[in-house]
Amino acid sequence: MYWTTTTTTMGRSRSLSPSFLFPNMLIILLISLITPPPNADGLTFSTTRSTPTCSISFRNKGGFDPSVPNTNGKSSVVSSLFSSPAVQEASSSSESRPTIATAVDAGAPPNTLELREEIEKLGKSKSSSAPIEATKLLNELFDFYMSIDTDTNANEDENANANTSNNSTTAATENETEAKGSPNYSANDNARIYTTFNVHDCTKVIGAWSKSKHRDAPREALSILTKMNAIYNKFGGRHVRPNVVTYTSVIAAYAQRGDIEGASTVFEMQVTDFKTKKNYSAKPNARTFKTMINACTKSRQTRAPQTAEKILATLNDWHAAGQLKEGSCTITYSSVINCWTKSGFRESPQRARALLETMLQQYKTEGNEDVCPNGITYASVLDAYARWGDVDGAMEVWETMKEDYKSGNEEARPVVYMYTILIKAWAKSVHPNAPQEAEKLLQEVLDLYARGELEEGPNNFTYGTLINCWAKSQYREAPQRARDILESMIAQYKNGDERLMPNSVTYGATMDAYARKGDTKGAIEVFQIMKEDYESGNTRAKADVRIYGTLMSAHVRSGNKNAPIEVEKLLMEMVDLYSKGVLKEGPNTFIYGTLINCWSKSELPEAPRRAREILEAMITQYKKGDKHLTPDSIIYNSVLDACARQGDIEGANAVRKLMQDDFDSGNKRAVPNLRTYSMLIYAHSRGGKPNAPAEGEKLLEEMHDLYSKGKLREPPNTISHSIVINCWAKSDFPEGTQRARDILESMLSRYKDGTSNCKPNAITYHSVLDAYSRRGDIDGANEIWKIMMDDFHSGNGEARPERQTFSILIDTWSKSNKQQESPIEAEKLLQDMIDQHEKGDILEGPDAIVFSSVINCWAKSGLPESPKRARDILESMLNHYQYGNEKVRPNMITYNSVLDAYARNGDIKGALEIWDLMNNDYLSGNLSAEPNIPSYNTLINAWSKSNKQKEAPKEAEKLLKEMIDLNAKGDLKEGPSKIVYSTVINCWAKSDLPESPQRARDILESMIHHYQNGIEEVRPNTITYNSVLDAYARQGHTNGATEILKMMEDDFDAGNIDAIVDLRTYNILIDTW
Repeated sequence: MYWTTTTTTMGRSRSLSPSFLFPNMLIILLISLITPPPNADGLTFSTTRSTPTCSISFRNKGGFDPSVPNTNGKSSVVSSLFSSPAVQEASSSSESRPTIATAVDAGAPPNTLELREEIEKLGKSKSSSAPIEATKLLNELFDFYMSIDTDTNANEDENANANTSNNSTTAATENETEAKGSPNYSANDNARIYTTFNVHDCTKVIGAWSKSKHRDAPREALSILTKMNAIYNKFGGRHVRPNVVTYTSVIAAYAQRGDIEGASTVFEMQVTDFKTKKNYSAKPNARTFKTMINACTKSRQTRAPQTAEKILATLNDWHAAGQLKEGSCTITYSSVINCWTKSGFRESPQRARALLETMLQQYKTEGNEDVCPNGITYASVLDAYARWGDVDGAMEVWETMKEDYKSGNEEARPVVYMYTILIKAWAKSVHPNAPQEAEKLLQEVLDLYARGELEEGPNNFTYGTLINCWAKSQYREAPQRARDILESMIAQYKNGDERLMPNSVTYGATMDAYARKGDTKGAIEVFQIMKEDYESGNTRAKADVRIYGTLMSAHVRSGNKNAPIEVEKLLMEMVDLYSKGVLKEGPNTFIYGTLINCWSKSELPEAPRRAREILEAMITQYKKGDKHLTPDSIIYNSVLDACARQGDIEGANAVRKLMQDDFDSGNKRAVPNLRTYSMLIYAHSRGGKPNAPAEGEKLLEEMHDLYSKGKLREPPNTISHSIVINCWAKSDFPEGTQRARDILESMLSRYKDGTSNCKPNAITYHSVLDAYSRRGDIDGANEIWKIMMDDFHSGNGEARPERQTFSILIDTWSKSNKQQESPIEAEKLLQDMIDQHEKGDILEGPDAIVFSSVINCWAKSGLPESPKRARDILESMLNHYQYGNEKVRPNMITYNSVLDAYARNGDIKGALEIWDLMNNDYLSGNLSAEPNIPSYNTLINAWSKSNKQKEAPKEAEKLLKEMIDLNAKGDLKEGPSKIVYSTVINCWAKSDLPESPQRARDILESMIHHYQNGIEEVRPNTITYNSVLDAYARQGHTNGATEILKMMEDDFDAGNIDAIVDLRTYNILIDTW
């Protein structure tokens, strides 16, 4: 097999092989280096006019095959630098070389005095442009020598000075090899070019580029290297031939930018020069390997840590084989550990720790002092665990470090920043006691510092990390604790401790603690403290974009309906401060996104319009060149969300068009994605239009089509399908249930075929179950329940039944036409839920809602045993609550359902017992058991259906007056409704008491009075009037009945359309007459 790497340009736009090629190619090269140099024939490096290539090929025996052509047809990194014909000519075959004497005599070389002066300046200047002038002068020399005619004095000896400057074995071997076939070359000729410039001068300039921050620094360094090789290829002479320092310096230029690909390319050149061209001075050394590791450490490439570790292994192998005097050291290992730490891989902590243990084993067992772990090493491993919130792992490393220190390793001494990393680990963990544990660590630092066991006490970073730990916690007191710590810092800082000077990050973390709780007042107070601190001279406390973003976040989470308006004010303040130069940065995409998100979550009717206007303002600024306001998919989706929440389908479609146009015009960050289409479907589901389910399903099919054509990165997922299912489930279409089920079955089919992001979850199943529940179709619901359980038991953990699952099934039984079976089956489901929870099959047991649903099922059944069964379940709930299960504490719905069971059976005695139980529970502190309007109405209904005809109407009217009084005092949120009034009237009407007609009429007139005074809730309806008519009819009072009929007709004529005379009205009058 062989590998080929190519690039067409350097610096700004390289076209390289896939990123994984370079680390793997590099490792193969490193392994190949273990082979001794004399047997290294076969590694080729060529640059030609037509198709310059840089290729490496490996035969089965490990040799290199120079005959393999470049298969990708692109120019190599190195050959692309030979842009002029002269340079290309210099890179071709050097069988015919002129003498250096001829080159110098052909024309006076440029003045080298300036070059010397510029090179001297390099060591004194830190400017990124420092090497530019020296490079210009070098290029003049390069151009001069490369312009010499190559057709003369082809057989001059190019290595005559073999004995003039270096008598080492390596140099002698090199010169001996180069002298063959060129006997006429003189030492004086070599000296003449050496006085002009040499490898040391070139390397100094390359070294300056490697330290430069200039964006073209790697390209410039590589250009010098390439031209050095070109001069050598043309004239020979080791004084201009690149050595290991030269190559390593160029690699360092790429390493500084984390460019593994560029560094690998240069390393490939180095290997080729060493093994194929016998340039033994270019042999990679330990520093070369370390520089390559440094490239990995600074790289953002996915496989960087794996590559770094393989380079480390190769370095160790080479050193063990005696091919390198110097092997790995503490810095080398620490760099690889740091590479893992920053990578974000889940296995990073384990890999970092394994490397640490290797160091400890070599240091303690083998006595290798070079790899003794130091504070940086331990801190990197600790940080690897801290980033993942793995407190246990971090503490184990911490103990290892302390043991290492106690055993004599002074470099492993605990210091403040290590404690800070441990606090960070707690902050990142999900441990409920994280803030308290972090505070213990801070106190430990303070104690150690006070005893002199730590050279430094905690600094602002330590305190800031602790504040952040509190900010991320769920504790109610978190904001106040964060603020207390901040104020403690401020107090110590004002007393002269400069290390505790709060900065914008510290203030931001404290504000974030308030923001996470939606406490805008607290966040603004901390912001004011920050501004005062800044105005008093603390320049580190200057507000920035992040601070304003945190303030905005507080408003977003506050739940205040005016939050979007307040966030807009903050945005305008930022714009103003930026225009005045007070803020270094103006509002960016994140800030605008926060504002749009605030509007999207708002219930204000103008939310969709405002979100869209802000988006359009962003687009305008972006098109004018402000790249900080480039709208991305998140921004567009937030605007879509604003439209979707209010069912604004037209607005959603308009935003979709804006997004697509923006993407088509070149903004690749605005690419429509899964969430985009899901929001569009959601807009239809909320729009309330009859065609919503069909339109949602069309969008779902469009998503599948786009994915199959490669225009959507991911196929429609569980959420997309579930929204469409829910849309069908809530529709009034007869086919809604079947369509919901069909989509569920298509999801199951795709999931079983390997589309993992399409597997149904509990929410999906709940939507389909709800479709059946709305129609009271218990048979269909049970079929879905079976499918769900089969899916769960076959390995789909997302289909695990939840509390809501059982609640929907129980509710479906209560709505079914199987009234005799429903309460019994509902109670079976309740028991099944309890059993499954105890076995761990479901995560949550039944709560008050589930128990109440079963009670309601019994209440509606009409079975004789209903009241008793309902009460038994209520008492079971009270019993569980007394044993500590807060979730099953009965509420007003529970009590009302039990009351209803007694009321339906006319059992006033049992109803009154439940009424007393409910009131006692409320008075004992259960605020959720407070009687409400339905509670009173149910009890009145119980009186109405009881056999106590004499007491019933009077007791019912007492309850009515009690409701009116409680409402007047504010102890009952609402007054009695027309249903309550009508129930009391009906109670009087059914009694045989002589005063019944008049009492019924009095209540009716009271209702009319309240209604005419603006209380719509008590407007009499046909049922009300008919109940009063019935009271007169039962006692044969025709005159009274006629008067009530006229009142009813007048009320209707006055605009009360609810008081229409119906057939029952006339039937009652006929009975009266």
